[in-house]
Amino acid sequence: AARAALEAAGAPAATPVDEPELIIYMPPEGGALRLAWKTRVRLALDTVLLTVIDAATGAVLTQYNEVTRANVQGSGTDLTGQKRTINVWEAGGTYYLVDTSKDMFDAAGSQPPEIAKTKGAFIVIDAHNRPPTNNPQQLESQSLTQITASSPTGPWLADGVGVSWALSAVYDFYKQRFNWTSYDNQGGTLTAVVRLGQNYQNAFMATDMKLMAFGDADAYATLDIIGHEFQHGITGSTARLVYRDQSGAINEAFSDIFGELIQDFATGATDWTSGTWAKDAGVKRSMKDPHAHTIQGVGPYPASMREYYRVDFDNGGVHINHTIISHAFYLLAEGLDQPIGKTEAGKIFFRALRYHMTQNAQFVDVRLACIAAAEEIWAADTATRDRMIAKIKEAFDQVEVFEAAATPKSPTPRKPVQGNDAIVFVAYDDWGYPYLQACENGSCQWLTQNPVRPSRPAVSGDGSLALFVNADYDLCLVPTDGNSWEECLGYGGTVASVAMSPDGTRFAFVLLDQSTLEPEDKITVLTCQADGSSCSDPQQYDLMAPVLDGGFAVDLVVQADALAFSGDGRFLFYDAYNVLALKDGSKVGAWSIYALDLATGRIFSVVPPAPGLDTGFPALARTTDHVMVFDAYDPLTDTSTVTIVDLETGKRHEVATVSGPGTPGFNGDDTLVFYTDNGTIYARALTAFTPTGDSTAQIQNAAFGVVFRRGAYTPPAAELSVAPQSVDFGETAVGSTGQKLVTLSNTGTA
Repeated sequence: AARAALEAAGAPAATPVDEPELIIYMPPEGGALRLAWKTRVRLALDTVLLTVIDAATGAVLTQYNEVTRANVQGSGTDLTGQKRTINVWEAGGTYYLVDTSKDMFDAAGSQPPEIAKTKGAFIVIDAHNRPPTNNPQQLESQSLTQITASSPTGPWLADGVGVSWALSAVYDFYKQRFNWTSYDNQGGTLTAVVRLGQNYQNAFMATDMKLMAFGDADAYATLDIIGHEFQHGITGSTARLVYRDQSGAINEAFSDIFGELIQDFATGATDWTSGTWAKDAGVKRSMKDPHAHTIQGVGPYPASMREYYRVDFDNGGVHINHTIISHAFYLLAEGLDQPIGKTEAGKIFFRALRYHMTQNAQFVDVRLACIAAAEEIWAADTATRDRMIAKIKEAFDQVEVFEAAATPKSPTPRKPVQGNDAIVFVAYDDWGYPYLQACENGSCQWLTQNPVRPSRPAVSGDGSLALFVNADYDLCLVPTDGNSWEECLGYGGTVASVAMSPDGTRFAFVLLDQSTLEPEDKITVLTCQADGSSCSDPQQYDLMAPVLDGGFAVDLVVQADALAFSGDGRFLFYDAYNVLALKDGSKVGAWSIYALDLATGRIFSVVPPAPGLDTGFPALARTTDHVMVFDAYDPLTDTSTVTIVDLETGKRHEVATVSGPGTPGFNGDDTLVFYTDNGTIYARALTAFTPTGDSTAQIQNAAFGVVFRRGAYTPPAAELSVAPQSVDFGETAVGSTGQKLVTLSNTGTA
């Protein structure tokens, strides 16, 4: 027991250990009582690890530091010159900008101040003005440090004080107003980086890494800007608005709106200006009077739809056109005759975002969502409900977001390949070596004569060809009918994982770094003619973690793994491992799922990790690209929850919890979901992507199954319809204006 306790603590053999004591252990989460050994590993005066070892298996049941360390109230001066009360963490006489004062803090499961071992806290770290550029593309691990002081009253770094105080106020605002906990409503830890770069004029939120960062060129680490970035995290946990065009502008508008409501909550007033404390007028935006500030090189911020800018930069104007929606909020809250007030307007907008908006929402959908929210909030008070709805309509009418039909949720589902389901998978021979095998029409056969890498193969949309990586890390192809063995390209030691677009014209690879033999933080894509007569030069994409507001993506990605194309081959979905490393060697990492738009090169976050869980092994549905199945992996228990998610609405369904990775996928018409558990491939029935009935075992001694159908594959295609076909304004006087509603609808399958 003593040796197991030392190993669990990573302590030298000479470390003092108390004499083990035999006890009956009751797990805090419930479950069966266990006969166990209790001991203490005495690492230091401030680190005594109480350890409980299972007497039968030798497994560590629990281990934590018994020495009391505490959240302490301190104070410091922020960037505005104000003295602020802050919560700091004391350990061994050193104080850290780690706030564990909120009820989301998991004391039993945490070891502050280490980021990776602290659950439910706000942690502020310093980049020390590195890297030395005003356009930082990465966080330099050798410069990132915890912010410390020898006293709870400092002296503290002013940037850190402002962020720590503001995050506390932001948390209290959402908790008190909406009963919302942290940015994700799951008590997620958030790390804030201050003094990033040199003269860096921005701030950003990287939701996948639970990270926000602030430049030093202006007062970015101040209340309304911090609230703005925090709201991006909430939007990413609710409507998950796509960060481009109108949906991206809505994302920005909600961040400005709630940044101002947070300022009002914490200080008792708002000036309706985002960037209140910034010296640079170019940072400021007015919700009350958008025309008061100008976009450099563009013109005044728009106040209504007639002033909407159609631009091919800034993701279609996300930081430009958002003032149309934020101005509508100002009008509703304070600007109309007999407005409804900031508190009531905030209730409406928050509920609209949380329950009634989806990722591709347009401006009209904000109007409709607010009306739906008001109907629910005041369902029992018809007079108040009707007044609120009338005011919502009045506010949106003034910014010319008029009544119209809601944006369609997704294209028409495409027809599946006609034929029977078959499956390609990794099977193990009698000596435990992995090979590729296929089962079709009741019979199974080996496809490869040489071992393969235990990883997911790719199969063409017509079911004729499988692409995979062999045991030598070479790229190989094999017909799925078993009539001939595999052909490999002779690039041994270079390929980690592969994907193929359903039409067989695009191929994606994660290559091995030849210096480390680990998968790269890049994806290589090859595009070929449909007849295979020629291919373009390979195009390589550097994988970055997308951020909101920063104007770039940040280099936190260490490697990519599983790949999957959309039905039309435009988007490549993949999982990637992100790591934030500090100068002291501590690290926090997470797997997330992303989508790479091969038409633009832009990367989007698709499924970020949940607290304590990694997400990976994405696979898209066969009849739509708006539904995905993936693994939510718990590294502590080595289990995965196979989960189906509607990427449009965010709605999820849990399929099964399995040992290790489930590497799931859909069958040919999305009526079944397949996954692996303990070396057996299972299937579970689906009705409209909702799991029904029990899972049934399909194939034993197998993993990484990919279902296919043999037959003609028709790629999805968009088809636009216009209604009405013509518009007649009649006789119109010179200088007059008029309006007619024209609806563009996508009746296609893409």
